[in-house]
Amino acid sequence: MKQKNFTIHIPGGSITKEKDWYPFVMTFHDKTISSSIGEEINLTILYNFGAFEKGRSLFYKKDSDYFNAFYGAYVIESKDNNRKYGFNEKGELIEKEIMKISSHDIETLVLKSIGCRNAKVTFHPISPPRKANYLSYKNWLIVDSTIISKSPLHHVKNFYPAYIQYGKPPKNYKGKDFLPTHLYGRMYCRYFEEYDVTILLYILGPNSEMVDKTDHEILSKTVIKK
Repeated sequence: MKQKNFTIHIPGGSITKEKDWYPFVMTFHDKTISSSIGEEINLTILYNFGAFEKGRSLFYKKDSDYFNAFYGAYVIESKDNNRKYGFNEKGELIEKEIMKISSHDIETLVLKSIGCRNAKVTFHPISPPRKANYLSYKNWLIVDSTIISKSPLHHVKNFYPAYIQYGKPPKNYKGKDFLPTHLYGRMYCRYFEEYDVTILLYILGPNSEMVDKTDHEILSKTVIKK
């Protein structure tokens, strides 16, 4: 974003009265993405997760709306000058390409970072991409999906640096490690000609009601500007 001379400001959890999301959104530039997806791209991730309660994020709280939940943005620059990542020459969305980004994030950057060695995510789009005007820009494409992923709940056996970020799972957890879990996801997709990047705004969580609420209260208040 600095190289392209623009910013994306996504509100954090402090914008709402509830104890829902962490107070501010974080930024991570991923240097492993090209080897993961087999294509030369640059990827910057803006992300947020559940607020803290009893020394750990709601990310670990099974009965919370913020269990295994995230929202934020992916900013993608193709190193091929003729490519608009995630879109074909007709401007149609290539869903498998955008799902590669989200899968890599969930499997490698989230689940493997807390010790899940067999992380695997599958997406099942609910309907074809639909057009929408969003954040004062026209022609976003929206994809809603059901997702099968892994629960972050597990028994702590080693120390992982990601515990500094999320805290550790509760000691009284009695289930199996990283059980399969169902999630609901929404992604807004658009190629920005003026910056030569694809921006994907996303929300991921245990139910569609939470996704709708976060979209209305937080994600829809995102500002993209020079």
